[in-house]
Amino acid sequence: MVRLVVGIAERRRCWAPIVLRRCQAQHGARSQRFATYEDLLRIHIEKEEQVLFPMAEELVPPDAAADLVARFDAIERERVGEGKHEEYHAMLDRLKAIYGS
Repeated sequence: MVRLVVGIAERRRCWAPIVLRRCQAQHGARSQRFATYEDLLRIHIEKEEQVLFPMAEELVPPDAAADLVARFDAIERERVGEGKHEEYHAMLDRLKAIYGS
């Protein structure tokens, strides 16, 4: 379960600022709204990481957590495809190089 939760948090932490900066670059006149949204998104992610995910760690039995991780892994393999996760991380690295992190 910890691996699943950390994976979700890492992905959002990577893509959220990139997407928001891209929006700010394209829509300068509305950049304050994007900055406000970025602040809200950071607060939301922080609350999940510090409150929700630790609570889930305590409440979800280990066997149920292992089953959940296995199901997410199966969905990623079967629907997303082998190697896609790595492709997405490579894409994030390219976007960071262009737009910053």
